[in-house]
Amino acid sequence: MNTVFKFYLQVWVLLGVSAAVTLVWVAPRTFRWSHTARRWWWGLLLALLFAAALYPLLATRARVRDRYVREIGPTLDGMTFLSRATTFQEGQEYALKWDLEALRWMRAHIAGSPVVAEATAGMPYRSLRARVATYTGLPIILGYPWHQQQQRSAVPHIDAIIRKREQDVATLYNTLDVAEALEVLDRYDVDYIYVGHLERAYYAPAGLEKFRRMAQMGLLQQVYANPDVVLYRVVR
Repeated sequence: MNTVFKFYLQVWVLLGVSAAVTLVWVAPRTFRWSHTARRWWWGLLLALLFAAALYPLLATRARVRDRYVREIGPTLDGMTFLSRATTFQEGQEYALKWDLEALRWMRAHIAGSPVVAEATAGMPYRSLRARVATYTGLPIILGYPWHQQQQRSAVPHIDAIIRKREQDVATLYNTLDVAEALEVLDRYDVDYIYVGHLERAYYAPAGLEKFRRMAQMGLLQQVYANPDVVLYRVVR
């Protein structure tokens, strides 16, 4: 779907260029038309140009203001907003700065492409779902399910595959059974488990506490922690 959007944007650039060339070609020929036809044609053209000019004048400001944190100025760093943004999950507000610190640590200290387990639950888009995959480039068990369905619709039984992965992620975080959690970790060759605000908002506290016990058992190693995020490495 996003590929269609990107193609769509390029098409409008090409249409803009071709429209300008066409105008240069057509405009002189309008003087061969009748006075009435010429007035109608130029009137409609000017009305269209005026309407098109309104969009950048009125929409740009609205689009710039449609962001998590308006106080942050223009930047090419797509992670900057996390330093001051907050999100609401299940009626509770969370500061995203702790995710920012954890993600930066992961970018600096994790080499290769190990699989990371993170929440698949949460509201679309504004919940920061799949934030590990988005900001580190590391593979996860499942991204935003609806996008996966759209982008892999040609894959046989894709709906069942996605539901299975959603269920497995929920099992990993919710189960109290260490053996069952290890089975999920092995099934997807998971190397790291991310526990942050999304995981605490949508999964059982007792299930998350299991990871601390697994670390005490030597099955996991806590490699990073801040006031809101804990990252475990699977010991193999």
